[in-house]
Amino acid sequence: MKFRLIPKLTAVILTLILCIGCAGSVGYAEGEDKGQSFEALDSPTDFISTDEKKEALEKSGDLPASFDLRSVDTDGDGIGDRCYVTPVRSQYPFGTCWGFSAIAAAETNILSTVLAYDPDAWKTLNLSEKQLAFFANVWLNDPDSSQYGEGIYSVNGEDFTQLAAEDIYAGGNAFLAAHTFAAGIGPVQESRDELYEYKGKNGRIQESYEAGGINFPASYSKDDDWLLDESHRYQQDYVLSESYYLPSPALIDKANQYSYNEAGTAVIKEHIKGLNAVAIGFHADESRP
Repeated sequence: MKFRLIPKLTAVILTLILCIGCAGSVGYAEGEDKGQSFEALDSPTDFISTDEKKEALEKSGDLPASFDLRSVDTDGDGIGDRCYVTPVRSQYPFGTCWGFSAIAAAETNILSTVLAYDPDAWKTLNLSEKQLAFFANVWLNDPDSSQYGEGIYSVNGEDFTQLAAEDIYAGGNAFLAAHTFAAGIGPVQESRDELYEYKGKNGRIQESYEAGGINFPASYSKDDDWLLDESHRYQQDYVLSESYYLPSPALIDKANQYSYNEAGTAVIKEHIKGLNAVAIGFHADESRP
């Protein structure tokens, strides 16, 4: 997918390359009775050719022994002088890790251009995870729109205004994030409107919480109004330019056999070396929160 990224309200053109580690690919097959169905490929994440693998491994020999996007040497003096990573932020109280990952990747890619004229931008660039997570999971409820009805429907009912916040901010993945951006939904700066900040409208605080036997400090409470009005759906400060679905380092076939894909690691390293963040999904036995 290729899309141009143009920051609105400025005369400066920036390029956002949202790099997404592919956790799995799905093959399409005709079904005998239902007309169509989906089934997993033997190696769902191994979608680069033998020649591409060879090229990726050959390039990996030119990569440095280590590379840190938090301290990049841009003037060749051997000392890191630029940070391309925004501060760590908490996703609590919802399962929005996928959204935070996609937004963090977007922020790093934007910084690859912005830092050239604003070296401290990594401290202040803060895109809205709330807008992405909300509208990625809420269908377009606007009868006057030509796209009326598009999006994800909740099993709890069609009227999203009646859903609890945990139903809306329930989850997602890198594919959903890229498709949401490509549809013209975000990303937008949190500083544009307080409603874009990752909190309820009333700013209600939960003093502390426990997860996995660990006590965490105060956070915003899910027992608040986290809904966004439709007028905020197509707000953007940046427009997705390109989205790369990269091969995974881990391959698991239908027999649940695992194999390591060195070429996948090489491709990921190459993108990071090019100042592009990579969002990677993985299976966890437990999740927090």
